[in-house]
Amino acid sequence: MSKQIRVQGNRAARAARWADARKNMVDTSAFGYATGMANTNMNGVDAGSLNLGSLSMTSIVVSTIAYFVAAFFIKRYLVEMGIPKGMTRGMVVFIGAAVVSYGVAYLVDLVVT
Repeated sequence: MSKQIRVQGNRAARAARWADARKNMVDTSAFGYATGMANTNMNGVDAGSLNLGSLSMTSIVVSTIAYFVAAFFIKRYLVEMGIPKGMTRGMVVFIGAAVVSYGVAYLVDLVVT
C-alpha cells in the first residue's frame, strides 16, 4: 500500500515539475524566434524569449520597396555607362540596392519609434 502512495506522490511531483517547465518554455512554432515581439520595450527584457526591439512591419515594407527602386536605377545607370552585363555588374546592383535598403529601413525605424 505504501508503494502505491509513493508512486502516486512521484507522479504528482513529476506533473508539478512538468507544469513549471511548461511555463518557462518558449514557443517553437513557425515563428518561434519572435515570441517576444509583442514586448518592444527594451527595459522589460523577458529572459524566456527573444526581444527583437522595435522591429516594425513598416520598415520591412518600405525597405523592400526601396530595394527594388534602387536596383532599377542602379542597373539603369550602369547600362548607360556601358558596363556589360555580368557577375560584377550584378553584384554591384545587389550590394548597392542592399545598402540603400538598409539605410531606408534604419531611417524608417528612427521615424517610427
